[in-house]
Amino acid sequence: MKQMRAERSPRCSRLFDACLKFFGWKRDLLTVPRSQARWLKLDVRGVPARFLTSALALQLNQLLGAGRYGFCYRVFDDTAHLWYWDESPEGVLAAAWGDNTHDAEYAPWPESLLRPHLADGVHLLDCLEGCEAVSVTGGRLTKTRWFAAPPDEAQWRAFARDAGFDPERYPLPLVRSLRLGKTPEPGWKLSTRLIRPISPVVWLSAAVVALVGAVIVAFGIYSLKLSWAIASERAAYERITTEHAETIALQKRIDRSVEFLDAFNGVRPSWAQLELMQAVADAGLISESTRIRLTEWEYRGDRLRLQFAVPADNFSLGLFLGVLESLPAFREIRLITDSPPGTVGIQARVAETPPAADAGESEEKESQNKTGTTPAAPAAGANAPAAKPKDEATPEERLTTGKAAHGGS
Repeated sequence: MKQMRAERSPRCSRLFDACLKFFGWKRDLLTVPRSQARWLKLDVRGVPARFLTSALALQLNQLLGAGRYGFCYRVFDDTAHLWYWDESPEGVLAAAWGDNTHDAEYAPWPESLLRPHLADGVHLLDCLEGCEAVSVTGGRLTKTRWFAAPPDEAQWRAFARDAGFDPERYPLPLVRSLRLGKTPEPGWKLSTRLIRPISPVVWLSAAVVALVGAVIVAFGIYSLKLSWAIASERAAYERITTEHAETIALQKRIDRSVEFLDAFNGVRPSWAQLELMQAVADAGLISESTRIRLTEWEYRGDRLRLQFAVPADNFSLGLFLGVLESLPAFREIRLITDSPPGTVGIQARVAETPPAADAGESEEKESQNKTGTTPAAPAAGANAPAAKPKDEATPEERLTTGKAAHGGS
């Protein structure tokens, strides 16, 4: 009798193999001899795919009685092609495998599924124990029978007729020996007790790895948030620094502008042009009664040049110059001799400091604010303006009177 063997699947790499071993996911191939495997077909019409394995296990227990069975199956057109074997501790397989099932997790597969694909027809194949006659139709196994020794002519003719082939056309062939592979064809599913559940050590290791991973992820998220916060604060700091620098630069520009304005105020004339014009107008030189008009005004630095259009009659140049000299804003008044006919040109220097306007009134208001008193109400009849003295007249009246007395200039 040939010795049963357990073959291990090829290893892609030592590291990958070690990881599979550690987590209990690596399964070594354990070949089930054809002498210990049985083949049958079961109807699974209407059974959901998620309940298929449980339904087949229940049917096996109903057909064979209570026991510990391993099986593999593949569904073709609502029919399950199933190989099963005995995995009980007192069974033949357990005695043949010995302690191998306790050293690692095993994936038991019948040797019939480990052979290469067979062509349609009947075949006689060598097995680990004895030989096997198989019938293949349409690439699927339709009939199989195990023989402890090579069958004789009568046994072969019986198998061929049972499989639906003509014995005369398919005579007894020679026994062929095919090399077994490492895995069955894709599509076969396995149910066995030799695959142990994941041990508590694996679950504990997975929990530790999950915990460490959660800590690492949390630390990464915290570091990312911290990096974002630092970047945000740095951007805010840079923005504030830029704004501060801009504020300092703007303040320097303001200071330079203030210095320029202060310097400009220092060189500006002490009298404003409007103030000088107001002084000339208040002097009564320009009016309809005097028929004197201002035709030219030129103010540069502290020099003022004026040109008046005067009437041809009833005009006194002396009185006119006297009124101008009486104005506190003018100094060094000179008469321009080359003025056009009918005009009088005047050139004067403007006084440096204008007189304080309403100084007495301001002092009076300040004293009233300090003492909190109000000016006394005028007596009855005080609302009327006070009569001017008879010997006091306005500049305009003096000019008019002077012109009448002198008869013009």
